[in-house]
Parts: sequence; C-alpha cells; structure tokens
Amino acid sequence: MKGPTHYDIIGDVHGRFDKLSALMRRMNYRIRGPGFVPPAGHKALFLGDLLDPKPGHESPGGVRATLHAVKAMVDAGDAFCLMGNHELNAIYFHSRGPDGQWLRSRGDKNVRMHTGTLADFPDYGDPAGEWLSLWLPWSAIENPAAAGFHLPTTRWERDCGGWNGGLAYCCRPAPRT
Repeated sequence: MKGPTHYDIIGDVHGRFDKLSALMRRMNYRIRGPGFVPPAGHKALFLGDLLDPKPGHESPGGVRATLHAVKAMVDAGDAFCLMGNHELNAIYFHSRGPDGQWLRSRGDKNVRMHTGTLADFPDYGDPAGEWLSLWLPWSAIENPAAAGFHLPTTRWERDCGGWNGGLAYCCRPAPRT
C-alpha cells in the first residue's frame, strides 16, 4: 500500500538555479536530466516566482536552468508548480491588450525587475523563440485544481511576534471523491 505523499514546498527561486540545486541535494533529490527526482514518497510543490532574479543576484543561465528543471519535474510527475506574481507579471509584460498597449508597463522599474529573465532569453521578442513559444504558455496554464489542490484563500498572516511581511498561500489537499 502506498503511503501519503510528503510535499516539499519551494518558493521564490527567482532564477537562482545554484541555490535550487543546493536545496534539492540537501532534501535528497537526485539529478535526472535537467530536473531532479524526489526521494520515495515525496513530491515538490513550487509556489511560483521562478523568474526575475533580484538585481545584483543574477546568475547567468539561472532562469533558463530553473525553468528547464521545474518543467522536467512537472512533466515527469515529480512536482507541481503554481504561478506566482512574477510569472503573471511576465505574461502581462509580453502581452498586449485589445487596445494594442502592453498589459504591463515597459517602464524602467518593470524592465529592471525583468532584466535577469530577459537576459537568459535573447529571443524573447521572437514569436517562435523559446520564451514566447514554450515558457510563457507553460507558466500560464498551470492549474492548482488539476494538481489536486484547493487554494481556498490568499491572505496576509501575522506571525506570533509580528508581521511576517509576505503573502501566505494556504494550501490543502483536495478531498478525495
């Protein structure tokens, strides 16, 4: 009989494949191709923000390697991935509305935030390029309900000692039917 699945929850990678690799090794994941294989009974749950390294913390090729690893794990059934605000912002950054205007401003602040991702995909403006043809659609279609999770609420939470300063995604496994 198969035991319960233990979810290893991973968030805010921000293109730091070096840090992701170290974390996966520490959690006893094995390397397989571009991705990782979890220990028996485990599955990774990525909470988004795979993109956009913080300025000054870029790791050349890190966003591309991170996306390859996570996609390989999802495709193999070893992980789930939820879209974070950086993925949503990337979709808006690269999409035009019905009026022909960019859905996310191309101002200095947004370009600076997205620079580490764009640097890994020099073809980001080419409709047939890797960024627009593969990565952007993949990040847009991830569906938590299809992965067997309900996300009943997104809320600000208080830590016992004060404000935790971040958004908490409250996940629970979907009830069995």
